[in-house]
Formats: sequence, C-alpha cells, structure tokens
Amino acid sequence: MQSKKWLLPVLLLYGSAALYGGALLPILEYLQADLIFFSSVGFYLLSLFADLFDFCTLSLVIAFCIYGVYRNDRYPVPPLLSLAFGAIFFKHIAALIALSILNGSFDLTANRVSELLAVLLEIVACLLVFFAARRLIRRAEEENDEKRRAARILAKDEDAVVDRFLPFSRIFRRSNPLQCAALLGAVFLSAVRLIAFLADKISYYSYFAFALEDLPLLTLEFVFQVLLLPFIGYSLALGAMLLFERRRLENALPQEKL
Repeated sequence: MQSKKWLLPVLLLYGSAALYGGALLPILEYLQADLIFFSSVGFYLLSLFADLFDFCTLSLVIAFCIYGVYRNDRYPVPPLLSLAFGAIFFKHIAALIALSILNGSFDLTANRVSELLAVLLEIVACLLVFFAARRLIRRAEEENDEKRRAARILAKDEDAVVDRFLPFSRIFRRSNPLQCAALLGAVFLSAVRLIAFLADKISYYSYFAFALEDLPLLTLEFVFQVLLLPFIGYSLALGAMLLFERRRLENALPQEKL
C-alpha cells in the first residue's frame, strides 16, 4: 500500500481504539468502585459517552473497510482485513492491559466469555460490511462501464453519464454503493449493540428487581443505543471516507486524481 495514502486512516483507526480501550474503559472501571458515583447521573452519562466513542471507533473500522475496497483493488482482502481486524483486537488488548494495570493483576479469565463474544460479533459485522461493500461497488462499477460503452457508441461525454461515488452529493443515495455499505455497517453495528444491551440488562436484572421508575432511563438508553448511535456512526463513516479521499488527493500524482 502507499504509505502516505493510508497513514491518516490507520492513525485514526488505532488512535481511537487505543483511547477507548486504554483510557475510557479503565476510567469507567475505576469509577465503578465508588458506589455513590456509580449510581449517579454523571456515571450514567459517562458510560453513554464511552458507548458512543466505542461505536465511533467501530464506525471508523467500517469506513476503512469500505474505502479500502473502493480505492485499493490491488489488495482485495488480506491487508485491509488484517488492519481493520487488528484495530478491533488492539482495542480489546489495550483494555485488557489497562484494566490489569488498574487491578494490579493480569487475569485472562475475567470476563473472558463476554470479551470473546464482543470480539466475535464485531469481526462478523465488519466481515459482512467488507464483502457487502465489494459486491455493491463491483456492481456499481459494472453499471458505470456499461454507461461508458453506451456513451462511446452515441458519441457522448463519458464523464457526464457515469455516477461519481465521491464526494457525496446527498446524505444518502441508493445508487451510491459507499453510502449503502455504510448504512449496512450502521445496521450491523446496531444489531451488535442491541445484543450487548439486552445481555447487560438481563444480567443486571438477574441480581436487582425491576422497578417502574427504571423505565424512562431504559427507554432513553434503548433509543440512544439502537436508534441514535447508528445515525451518528453512519454520518461519521461518510465523513471519514470524505477525509480519506481528500488526503488521497493531496498526496496523489496528477494522473491518479480520478
């Protein structure tokens, strides 16, 4: 890969993974020991922010996969997947090391099942997005090739008839494979968050009785996790791809700016 073209995406990817796993999670773990703060609105808002940051990190992974498929045809699978999945593993390894330092012991058995499940679900979601993006982009490029052939036959300007995928002309266009793949990614990640949300609440209410006054907060958290986060993640994925493209154009040779 061209190092300059991929430096910014990789730095964003691994930087956000390190910040979430190495800082936000240990801070939450530390604050959980304070029972007064643990039951406060401040801790609740901080946990929501951590969930938002985690979702944004995974959205960057999704954007990296989609943009990589679009702009890196020479390397169809291994380098892109290894970097994207490496960021997921790096996030969880950073969290494991930071929590071990915080607790004063390195325990691989603590929350092993839940951590493995989280890694597996995130990888499955990214795999689905990766291969969906390949299929959508390939189909759209084949349609553009047909339009070019028709334009040559009719002696028309080829550039005027083909669809341009970047930059985006609207917040969503069904004919744009990058946006469709990003939307699928947001849906897949939302499904992962929904599974985690349900598992967390089932575990919590297995120890504590459900109270009616918990319903407003549960509803708010459900809306945030399942409805608001996907929209934020989708928007971030689009913004990240635009940033990656601008970076590519800044470092591209004149003949590469296509």
